[in-house]
Amino acid sequence: YINKSGKLVIPLKYQSAGFFSEGLAPVELSGMWGYINKSGKLVLPLKYDLAGSFSEGLANVKLYGKVGFIDKSGKVVVPFEYDDAGAFSEGLARVCLFKRIHIDNIGMDYLWGFIDKSGDTVIPHLYYRVSDFHEGLANIGNAIITISEPLIDKSNKWVQWPFREYYGDWYFTEGFARVCSHSNHKWGFIDKSKKSVVPPKYDEASHFSEGLAAVKLNGKWGFISR
Repeated sequence: YINKSGKLVIPLKYQSAGFFSEGLAPVELSGMWGYINKSGKLVLPLKYDLAGSFSEGLANVKLYGKVGFIDKSGKVVVPFEYDDAGAFSEGLARVCLFKRIHIDNIGMDYLWGFIDKSGDTVIPHLYYRVSDFHEGLANIGNAIITISEPLIDKSNKWVQWPFREYYGDWYFTEGFARVCSHSNHKWGFIDKSKKSVVPPKYDEASHFSEGLAAVKLNGKWGFISR
């Protein structure tokens, strides 16, 4: 790892590594994962098959083929009983179980739902793909929204994507979601009142973060404010 000036502050000793989050980073050596702090000290041993970044005090880790969640002391908070999982976001984490079912002649092997930090299921395993929650909403179905792939809120109520003329990402950040026009394939932004606040005119666009979003126009990148 290097610092912002480019100085090497943690030696090149790991075969793979993740980003720092909440003071810790997952690292891998000889196929096993653990966590280091910003001083480079190994604070959680290299014993996991896979390890995700910490979010809201917990991290998803895989052991003996199953995924659970640990806290920063290494204590198992959610048992190892899932086949896959995402990070906690807004108090909920998406988790996946292997289930062979058929719906409308479509075979599905893995079904996703959501748990809280106690490990209780708050949204049942009903969906073949889900996103994390952002500003109270998550996408179900494919990663890109179409009119037939709605959003859900934390009570599992469906919230239909309101724009037939746009497709886009499944979540809002800082009150805005990026959308792409079906007609000109350009990107813009809408707000939660379902109003287009930045017309689709950019070739690419990122999500808003700290009041700014990166956009690309005519081969050049810049930033726009809210």
